[in-house]
Amino acid sequence: MPDPLTRSASCAAGVTAGMRDLRVFTLWRVPCTPPSAWDDAFGGERWVTSSRRGLSLQANVHRRDAQTRAGQVMKTRLAIAVLITLATIVVTLTAASAANGPYFPTPSWDQQLACASSTNCPRFIVLSNWIDATYPSGGAAVLDLETGLVWQRNPGAAPLTWPVALHDPTYGCMGATTGGRTGWRAPRVEELLSLIGTIRQNGSTVLPAGHPFGPNAVGVFWSSTTSAFGSDMAEIWTIGDVSGSNGFEFKTQAHRVWCVRSSGPAF
Repeated sequence: MPDPLTRSASCAAGVTAGMRDLRVFTLWRVPCTPPSAWDDAFGGERWVTSSRRGLSLQANVHRRDAQTRAGQVMKTRLAIAVLITLATIVVTLTAASAANGPYFPTPSWDQQLACASSTNCPRFIVLSNWIDATYPSGGAAVLDLETGLVWQRNPGAAPLTWPVALHDPTYGCMGATTGGRTGWRAPRVEELLSLIGTIRQNGSTVLPAGHPFGPNAVGVFWSSTTSAFGSDMAEIWTIGDVSGSNGFEFKTQAHRVWCVRSSGPAF
């Protein structure tokens, strides 16, 4: 093969004309060799003749190579996006587990999870990393996987009027720091009722048999729901194996409050 850097004047003129016709503006080193001499010699460069046909073929080769590389890049990007999506789904699903600790519950009001005994209660999860003065070893709050709500494990024992129970910064839910966290509120009446396992014929209510709540989780509790019968009254409910007042009371009456935590509205 001739020296690729050596060209005759006529050869150079032919190459220049070919490049002009093809509108190729990049400087190529093109020896005057027949097409049979094309190869990947000289550092992998493709060598073409000065003929217009040779340059056209070479341009098509480069065009196909560029299209192939672009397709490979697109396939790689798509594969990475699919893997990231699958990884996100796996993390989300495994985060809501039955083990004590941090997870992200799936709100699932359409589910019914069993809680027949303390050893068979996938519905309620005691949050072992929620620590406060009452529960220094953790477990100050309970996650309900049926609703996605987080409840105080043991409600306060002091009866309070409705305004104090909801809004007092010292005694009410607004000031609660259960588990070292603020953002607590009084539950809506529907949320309070969601804790109940059964409603007996005599009107009394009980929590599911295997619930993990403390001894104060029995009695009459305020809800944040104002009664439809008057703005000076609010909905209440009795929880526990007792027969009590279910319905509404004047807001000046004193009852206990069971605080809840969620991203939903208070009313």
